[in-house]
Parts: sequence; C-alpha cells; structure tokens
Amino acid sequence: MELYEQACFADYQKGLESAIKIGFPVMIKASEGGGGKGIRKCTKSEEFENLFRQVQTEVPGSPIFLMKYADSCRHLEVQIIADESGQAISLFGRDCSIQRRHQKIIEEAPAVIAPREILEQMEKAAVRLAKMVGYISAGTVEYLYNPADQTFFFLELNPRLQVEHPCTEMITDVNLPACQLQ
Repeated sequence: MELYEQACFADYQKGLESAIKIGFPVMIKASEGGGGKGIRKCTKSEEFENLFRQVQTEVPGSPIFLMKYADSCRHLEVQIIADESGQAISLFGRDCSIQRRHQKIIEEAPAVIAPREILEQMEKAAVRLAKMVGYISAGTVEYLYNPADQTFFFLELNPRLQVEHPCTEMITDVNLPACQLQ
C-alpha cells in the first residue's frame, strides 16, 4: 500500500513536481475513474492545476496519479479467470483502441494488431499478476501497446466482468458470468 500511496497525489503542487520530473505531456488520472471520466491529457505546466482540479471534481475523493502520455499506442486487454485454489487462465485478448473521449466504443476480439508472441507475453503477464495478488473471479488486465517498438505497458486490472466480455465469449464459447458463479 505504501508504494500506491507514494504514487498518488492529493494536491496539484506535488503532482506538478512529478509531472515536471516525468516530462510533459502526461495523463492525469483518477484511480477510481472510468468510462472516460477522471482523465486529462496535460501538455504543459501552466495548465496542470486547472486539469488536476477538473479530475478531482469529476471523481471526488479518488486518489489521483500521473503517467507519461503514450502517443500512437493501442489499448489491448486480456480476459482472465481465476479461482480460489490459485489457478488462473487467460482467454485471449481484445483490442479496445477505438475510443471517443477516453471511452471505448468498439471492442474487437481476438486482438490481431500485435504479433502472436507479444499477445502471448501479455496473457502470461496477466496470469502471473492474477496469481501474485490472489485474484479470484473474472477480470480484465489492460495494457497500452506500442506497435512501433512492440512494447507494452500495464494500465490496470479491472476486478469485474466488463461490458466487453461478450466479445471474448463469442470467440471462446465460454460463459463468463457462469464461470464467476462456479
């Protein structure tokens, strides 16, 4: 928890100090945001305070963190299922890159933008994460993928069944809500 608390900012001054260290542009994100809320791209220090306060207003009480802005990346996700005995599996990936105002509008499965080896690395990393934190149930591990250099970066683990799950169900013939209940 200490690392998490160190990564979050309650006031814009400390956030601005980190943004300057990271280098602009940065993304200001509310930890509890979603659906396009609580996220702003900041390109210069002069606009940081205003954008930080917008994020605070949209998701009141949420911890806020920063990340370096990643240009020309794709938003790829890996569906996972984990059980009480510590077992976890991945059920392929989805490409959720087509977005409007940071909200997904088209989800495609399977993800085909990345080479198979990269997708397998993402799936293995998602399974390792689920096992490492003792995750139980269906969930989604989200990544940013850079096609230019074929690198990927962890975004978040969503501890729930997302609205995109029917894409995965269609290609795997696995009933994910039923898996959650078993």
